[in-house]
Amino acid sequence: MKPDTDLIIVADKPKGGRLDEALEVLKTLPSLGFKVSSASLILYHEWSLPLLDPTPDLSAPARAYEKVHPLPGRPEPVLGLREAYYTLLDYQGELASPRILLLWSAVARPRVRLDLGIN
Repeated sequence: MKPDTDLIIVADKPKGGRLDEALEVLKTLPSLGFKVSSASLILYHEWSLPLLDPTPDLSAPARAYEKVHPLPGRPEPVLGLREAYYTLLDYQGELASPRILLLWSAVARPRVRLDLGIN
């Protein structure tokens, strides 16, 4: 039996981005082909901010994302991934099989390359 998955969703919401597509991905979480036991949401832009702690309510990330206004400026996905790392540390032992889902609009080239930020 596969363990439940705990999703840490890292998303941006820039002006001029494909916001409908990101929201559609978030709305499909409850119908994913694997068992998701909790989801959390981290918003990133020129900073990062955990918006939603891990919750079993899989519709909560979409509702939280809808409430945020689109932001001007350059999204930095590396900052969101860093915040996801800290979330993993904060919930160490509580998340059964954590996975990070990065939603990146790519409306502007980030200052820090994604591969450098992951390393």
